[in-house]
Amino acid sequence: MNPWLAYTSGPIVGAAIGWATNWIAVRMLFRPRRERKILGLRFHGLIPKRRADLTRRAAEIIEEELITSGDLRKIVESANLAPPILKIVQERVDRFVADEIRTLPKLVRRFLPRDLPERIKSNFMQEIESVLPRLTEDVIAAIHAKADFKQIVVEKLDAVEVEKLESLVYRLARTELRSIELVGGILGFAIGAFQSLWLWFVR
Repeated sequence: MNPWLAYTSGPIVGAAIGWATNWIAVRMLFRPRRERKILGLRFHGLIPKRRADLTRRAAEIIEEELITSGDLRKIVESANLAPPILKIVQERVDRFVADEIRTLPKLVRRFLPRDLPERIKSNFMQEIESVLPRLTEDVIAAIHAKADFKQIVVEKLDAVEVEKLESLVYRLARTELRSIELVGGILGFAIGAFQSLWLWFVR
């Protein structure tokens, strides 16, 4: 056997093995999608196999770390709902007061102060404005108590097919996954080169 072939084959074979091993490892994140038995051994992609646990854990993290009552408060506050709410209330109060005064007998209306409707509306609107902050807090608390964010996330993730999830992961992390495969080839080449160098020294 050509001695140079013996020395160069080690790095080449090592690189091929290292690359192939990492390529298989990356694919085994999702493949096989369903459990299979080969020579008595069970094979099942990591993510399909542990999907229920991963989904539940992801939902817990989102609920505990990403969606909090503080986040809800910021959303509600940034929406600045007070002005439109006050505008709608004021329109309804104006209409209500005007309608109620019209239902009074003319004699009674003559003795009413002219600014009475405005005073009623002003006092009512001041009361509404003072209640709005507390109402906002109550709404946030009610949403946080009633909305099961964890269950919502679980249902959304469960609705995503494994094939679509696999395609999404590969599309988003294609460069990183290829880097993993390349690193395997580089390490395999380095190990093969070290073995060849060792054989050359002990020859």
